[in-house]
Amino acid sequence: MTNLNEIEWTEAENATLLIPSAMMGNYVARVARQIRWRRRPYAQHPNALEVQWVEPRKRKWRGTVVTPGNLAMIVEGKFPELAQDLLGAEERNEATGVSIRRSRYASFAPEWQRDIEAAVEGRKLSVLERYDTTR
Repeated sequence: MTNLNEIEWTEAENATLLIPSAMMGNYVARVARQIRWRRRPYAQHPNALEVQWVEPRKRKWRGTVVTPGNLAMIVEGKFPELAQDLLGAEERNEATGVSIRRSRYASFAPEWQRDIEAAVEGRKLSVLERYDTTR
């Protein structure tokens, strides 16, 4: 059994954590003034990513564990705009005059991951950690 106290943390300042949303499957951006992460066993998974962070103007550490089958990235710098909009463009029904917005993709669709990877690559952001067991 692995002693978690022996697993070293990697630390950084002023970074953005990109993780999948637990409810919709899209990706959310968590901006951090301090962040630390490590790979460790978690439940039945021998290799999970544990991440802890402190948001700007806060003092309390928050954390999560990302398990296999998900993509998570930590990029250098603060980029809250990387959070994806769940809804597409507004559509107006001319007959009724009602405007609606539909979800861009279904929950947990692979397009969410494709879009977040394209956003990071398109901006040429410095990736501090990439946890991807989806391929």
